[in-house]
Amino acid sequence: MDAHRLAALRAQLADRRPFFGSWARRRAVAALAADGSPAAVRALAEAVARGTDAGVRGHALAALDRTSSYSGINPICEVWAETRNRELGDLLERHGWVAAEPPRVRLLSALRSGRLETILGDGPGQAPALVAACLDGDRVVAANARRAGRELGSAEARAAFADELCREWAAARAARLAQILVADGYVAVGPPEVRVLSALKSGRRELVAGAGPETVEWLARACADADEEVAAQGRLALAALTEAAAREAVCRRVIEGEDEVAHAAALQGRYAPADPHRRALFFILTAQWGRYEDLDFDHRLLALVYRSGEPALRRRVRETLRTAGRSEALAVILGGETRVPTTELAVAEMDFVLELARERRAWPRLWKLALELPFERSVRAVRMLGGEGAGAGAMGGSDLPSPQPSPAAAGEGDRAGAGAQRAAAGAATWPPTDADDRAAWARLTELAARELAVSGEDVGRLLPPAVRRARAWVAGRVTDAAFSPARTVLALALEHGDVVLWDYQRGATLDVLRGFAHPVRRVTFTAEDALICGEGSDDGAAACGVVACTRREGGGWERVRLGEHLGGVTAAAPLGAGRCLTTGRDGRVVLWDPVARRMVREAALEGPVTAAGIAPDRSRLAVVAGDVVLLELPGLTEEARIPPQYRDSRPACVGFAPDGASLLVGFTGAGVSIYRPEGRRLKQINRPSQLSGMQFYSMAHLEVLARRGAVISGGAGADGAVFTRWGNWDFLGSVPEYGPGTRALRASPDEAFLAVANADGSVSLWDLRPLELPALFVKPLALGWPAHLGAIAAVLAEAAVPARVRHALEYVAVALGHRFRYEIEIDDIPEIRWGEHDVEVGVGAGVAGGEGGRDARSG
Repeated sequence: MDAHRLAALRAQLADRRPFFGSWARRRAVAALAADGSPAAVRALAEAVARGTDAGVRGHALAALDRTSSYSGINPICEVWAETRNRELGDLLERHGWVAAEPPRVRLLSALRSGRLETILGDGPGQAPALVAACLDGDRVVAANARRAGRELGSAEARAAFADELCREWAAARAARLAQILVADGYVAVGPPEVRVLSALKSGRRELVAGAGPETVEWLARACADADEEVAAQGRLALAALTEAAAREAVCRRVIEGEDEVAHAAALQGRYAPADPHRRALFFILTAQWGRYEDLDFDHRLLALVYRSGEPALRRRVRETLRTAGRSEALAVILGGETRVPTTELAVAEMDFVLELARERRAWPRLWKLALELPFERSVRAVRMLGGEGAGAGAMGGSDLPSPQPSPAAAGEGDRAGAGAQRAAAGAATWPPTDADDRAAWARLTELAARELAVSGEDVGRLLPPAVRRARAWVAGRVTDAAFSPARTVLALALEHGDVVLWDYQRGATLDVLRGFAHPVRRVTFTAEDALICGEGSDDGAAACGVVACTRREGGGWERVRLGEHLGGVTAAAPLGAGRCLTTGRDGRVVLWDPVARRMVREAALEGPVTAAGIAPDRSRLAVVAGDVVLLELPGLTEEARIPPQYRDSRPACVGFAPDGASLLVGFTGAGVSIYRPEGRRLKQINRPSQLSGMQFYSMAHLEVLARRGAVISGGAGADGAVFTRWGNWDFLGSVPEYGPGTRALRASPDEAFLAVANADGSVSLWDLRPLELPALFVKPLALGWPAHLGAIAAVLAEAAVPARVRHALEYVAVALGHRFRYEIEIDDIPEIRWGEHDVEVGVGAGVAGGEGGRDARSG
């Protein structure tokens, strides 16, 4: 039948006229039935499914009932699958018709007609459609789909059906699929989550009992499932695992997080980690005290895992021990050889330690903690020992409670008397038996009652960055200074030609070196304590020597002229490993080996070198030679430079920042700028206006304290040498001795002392160790060193220190002094002899020509 004729007959089937319409519809049914083509059969099936004329529908159904050709069956199945007409469905069932295609219609028609044998061998690919058919609204289809799932021809197909059905149920939780899953006992092969859920739902939890650790996560989730049956089975399965790795995973969940489900399962199944350290921790967290005592009777295992644990885990251990009232807390955190060092305790742990020690009345341990914990907690411990804080004073910036102040706090004598009374009252609570302990405790109790500065920031803001300890006067102008790395010796180069070796700890002249061909303008010490002297001259053509001076074993000095620079040496610096470096007005940069007495390497620059600075790791050198040039060490090859168009004004001094990568350049009349290499050019990264501590003055000197993270700068117009914190550029303070005639700013190799050499013949010696003191109020006192006592003593000698800082420093000094009272090294700590000294350079103090002879007084 052609398309035009078919369209006309379809139009007649749709004719709704009262008389002629019925006649036209019956004629159309007859014509379509007589044609018998697939298109005609489809039109008849649609008339049955969608028609409203009962007579026409009856004629059409009768015509379809007589269909015998295979080509006619397919359109009938298709229309039924689309419309789910009951009459067409009965027709399929009565004749056993199954569509040839498409696959979905073929499957549905087979299920409706009961011809399951036609689809049982189709393979696993039909599993999704077959599972969907289990939810079909046609009960015959749904029932046959379930039956087909059980009778599929291959194991692979049956497994695919089971997996798909379990997956659909796990995703949608359809009640009908749940009924099938439970009744037929389906369990998915995978994925793991679906397998676990289906095994639990079907009551076959034994299928997951032997699974590996990857299953534990899904079992734990199943324990919280909304399906009560699944959740109950999950809890039983989690407690019945047979694989060691899976049981280990449950224990790990208990240790790593507060997992109540895993906790209950581990207890029910009597699980325990294989590793003894983690097993001890596990027994503690699960409160299995008997098993813990059998394993770790001396608490060493717990101490080790506690020390290496994360803060959250350590908190749980503390709270578990504390809640249970177990003495193991003291053994692990406070007591004996197994305890965790106070230097490794977090803030929360420190508070816990203090409270627990007080609860246990462990007064000797609390006293020991007072000497080891950070300052604020140390004061808290002392107050606890003094009777639960009775009489303790306010601490500026502290979160500690502020006890009632003493009525007699106005006078120093009254305060001391009140402190003694409080110490006596505290002694009733805990009297130390050792006399030294009693004296230190009484003094600390007295100081803890006063107003104290406790934060490192507060102390750093109120302390000076350096304290002047001495001033030495020399007959003649000082041109340079250098600290020995091995002795308390300062080498001073004098303009008239001598080099004085001054013992700043004894305040005495050791030697005077004379007889140089030209005045010595630069001095430095090598790492091996050899003195390198660089001569200078006003004559630009004069050959000025680089002289290495070493002490002879029998006395006197040996001098070796390593080489020379025309016009004079402008900088000298050690490089380590027996090497040193000099620069000169002749534009040369020279690397020397004083031990081998030879020049190792040199580089020639375009103009006179006027300043130099070496990176903290000794890998690079920056010099001022008209431009600022960056050189690689030890090769002396150029890496980058600052061309004239990229600099603020004429560079005067240069140094490397503490980070080792940034370059600090001081300019004449423009302060300091920061540069970093970018290709072959040094790029400016900060304008001088951003450096709060380095004002706009004509720079002359830069000294970088790499280990302390500070920069000292000085220049014409400055009120003093300015200390600035590298990184945030906080102004740390200044020392007033710097002036227009300053010739050198030199820090000792250990950055403990600073020498400021002036043209008037004076050398000021400053103690830089106060820069360390703010850290003492942050880190544990156990990390303090005897050297800090010298720094505190230097600061306390300054009358301008605020009272609350003075009291805090006195407290730290008492605590450290008591801890180190038996340390003989205290007497060996390098110090600067306090006072003003005349440096003797006359008869009886000179050494000429390197031969050990005595020279006449030079002035």
